[in-house]
Amino acid sequence: MQEEREKLKDLTIGRVIKKGNNLVYEAGPTFNGMAYKNCNEFYYGNGICYISEHGFDDSKNWAIEIPEEDERVIGYTRQDFLNIVREEVGYEVPDNVVIAIATDVFETVDWQYPETYLYEMDLEEEFEYFKNVNEKGDLDGAIL
Repeated sequence: MQEEREKLKDLTIGRVIKKGNNLVYEAGPTFNGMAYKNCNEFYYGNGICYISEHGFDDSKNWAIEIPEEDERVIGYTRQDFLNIVREEVGYEVPDNVVIAIATDVFETVDWQYPETYLYEMDLEEEFEYFKNVNEKGDLDGAIL
């Protein structure tokens, strides 16, 4: 699993361009639409790692320009994914299971809001799967 993540870490859909004091986020094509997605930021950083198709207000050029200090307004960080999952599954769920589900959500979304995808998931089935994997000791920190 760690090896798979290493392959993904450099995957970016779209790009970010610094323009004066602003950042321009450009979406790129995905299987189902358009999005900005930066795996390196999700696994190793703390910046914006995902902007859904709906985060881009001008679908003609699929770019959004914002002041650098306001970048969190338009996108999601790794912590945002963790918070969304934690709120949905509750606080009694072990952290590594929350991380596993948040990682699954991040890896799967490709145009929609993460909250929408999470609500469409069979969360009970997903939770049971990761809980069983965790009990076997297979969630060994590789996804952290």
